[in-house]
Amino acid sequence: MRFGILLIVFFSLAACVRHKKTLYLLPHSDAKYEKFQLDTVSEYKIQAADVLAVNIISTVATSTDLIENRFNSSGNNTTDQLKGYLIDSQGFIELPLVGKIKVQGLTCNQASDTIQKNLNQYLQYVTVSVKVGFKFNVLGEIGRPGQIQAITSRVHIYEALALAGDITEFGDRQHVKILRKKGNEVELFVVDVSKKDLITSNLYYLQNNDTIIIDRRKAKTDRANITNVSFGLSLVTLFFSLLITTRNIR
Repeated sequence: MRFGILLIVFFSLAACVRHKKTLYLLPHSDAKYEKFQLDTVSEYKIQAADVLAVNIISTVATSTDLIENRFNSSGNNTTDQLKGYLIDSQGFIELPLVGKIKVQGLTCNQASDTIQKNLNQYLQYVTVSVKVGFKFNVLGEIGRPGQIQAITSRVHIYEALALAGDITEFGDRQHVKILRKKGNEVELFVVDVSKKDLITSNLYYLQNNDTIIIDRRKAKTDRANITNVSFGLSLVTLFFSLLITTRNIR
């Protein structure tokens, strides 16, 4: 009986996921303040299949009415999270009044200037701002797997994990995979999100349409097997306890 109890304790301890495996920004420091120098990241350039949120305002009443009627009710993207204008495969955006404008390869500021110059032919005193709809995918051992969309130009890896509900207790934080499409090629990167030096690497910020994959740590499978063994041992121990109690009564 004692042997059975010792086995149960052993397997229960072995089933616990090590606390260190679920932490971020290791190694921990006694310092209450740390500063990190981020890797230089060039401003995002618009690509085909991006969704642009185009905001146009004017101080002239006639122009404002036209904007409300022609622009604010337009947008050829139908996703729930992102409303805007889809960049076609040739890199063009199609807007009311001005028609097609090529914006592929431009930054958001450059696209704003380009659109504004075209609109100045039709509207007075307009100001244009452009934002890119950022989207990425998260799969595997994560709280809320799926595609996540947001109106922002940059998302770093920890923001992405937070938006997706964080890595589960059994997700492999030391081998997080990032799939990144470049032209006709797909690049695969593996990062350790538990280490603080990730902050200063060139993989800290995601790129539009990246896919994050969180594999399952072996501990999860082992824990399921150990739980089954522990349950079996508990039944065996219970049986012998009842047997001994019965004999003592007699």
